[in-house]
Amino acid sequence: MNHIKRIAKTATLIVFMMGFGGMSFAQQCKVALVNMQEAITGSNEGKAASAKLDIRVKEWKVKLDVSQEAILEAQRSKEQGSDQVAAILRKKMELELITQQAQKDVDDYRELLLAPITKSANEIAKQVAAERGIDSVMDSSSPTASFPINADATNCDITSEVMKRMNAKFSPADPAK
Repeated sequence: MNHIKRIAKTATLIVFMMGFGGMSFAQQCKVALVNMQEAITGSNEGKAASAKLDIRVKEWKVKLDVSQEAILEAQRSKEQGSDQVAAILRKKMELELITQQAQKDVDDYRELLLAPITKSANEIAKQVAAERGIDSVMDSSSPTASFPINADATNCDITSEVMKRMNAKFSPADPAK
């Protein structure tokens, strides 16, 4: 009989904790934490953007490899006159220019691809936080982020929910988005 009372008390406690578990989230968390880097790069849309960026990088790598090979060919040449030295220097300057163009193009393309995904992730994070009664969101992937404001930071992490909702909005098989 004593054993049955203990089970009943335990069951009541579990039901109580489950019923009021959502309230403890809002009470403990002053700031919702989201690892934006993980949410963006791990989402379906982020993976699709990464694949597009990889293609752009490979295109530039081909151009850079051609320029580097031209320099190597010129250096291997038996003729090492002043014209050949000038040609090698010119090719090295061209390579440097192509490298700078490639870096700028890749950076600009990355920004173009990630800006709408980042905006969406921020909106979703704010929505999730608001649903849980939390007023602010902090990016835990930021190197300047600190978390002394939350009693239980792991309980305040909404990254997986943000990623889940991002994936619900974007299917990798849906090129229209």
